[in-house]
Amino acid sequence: LGFIVGLVATGFIRTYFAIEERVGKLKRSPLVIAAGGGALVGLLVFASQGHLVGYGHLAINFQSYTIFPWYALAALAVGKILLTSITLNTGGSD
Repeated sequence: LGFIVGLVATGFIRTYFAIEERVGKLKRSPLVIAAGGGALVGLLVFASQGHLVGYGHLAINFQSYTIFPWYALAALAVGKILLTSITLNTGGSD
């Protein structure tokens, strides 16, 4: 489990900095970048039927995730990494 979590953490860091580099190369105003990032995040959340968003609590609703097979949970983890990286690098947390 520790090895898998280490690989996921490495993937998160690499994804975060790769998106930061791509956003940094964009020749647009910060408002346009933030709007584009928000639209992309909204589209991905809609595509996931809302499973990629949190509720602002420290704990997740465990019962809602017991119905998914392991590969769907892995896809949600990858999606969450992408959405977090996009949000943080396009001004969603400024």
